[in-house]
Amino acid sequence: MAATITTYGVYAFVHALGAIVWIGGGITINVLMTLASRAKDPAVLGALTRHAGWIGNRVFAPASLLLLLFGILATEKGNWDYGAWWVRLGFAGWVAAFVVAFGFLGPESARIGRLAAAEGPSPALAARVRRLTLV
Repeated sequence: MAATITTYGVYAFVHALGAIVWIGGGITINVLMTLASRAKDPAVLGALTRHAGWIGNRVFAPASLLLLLFGILATEKGNWDYGAWWVRLGFAGWVAAFVVAFGFLGPESARIGRLAAAEGPSPALAARVRRLTLV
């Protein structure tokens, strides 16, 4: 018996893939930043922050948009209720993450990158990276 691939199945798969890349990648970056912060090497912290900013713009942002778009498509195709607590929680989490990412993480990563390029490794740079990692 052959398996049937449905449109809903594709939507749900891409939605789940977006979540895996976005959330799993974010956790990985956070662990790396925490380890680098504990090593107290401002040069490593600055470089890792620049790389995290690059990945954020080119991997995490598209993954989060795929997550949202295909979550909406799966909800529509699967006749799910937008009033369901888990759908509302998903939207609220996505909006909160979007606000934090574009309101703080992105701009602060850019500032840290400029500071690292201008001044090189410093305790001030390390402090900013630790704050970025905490958020």
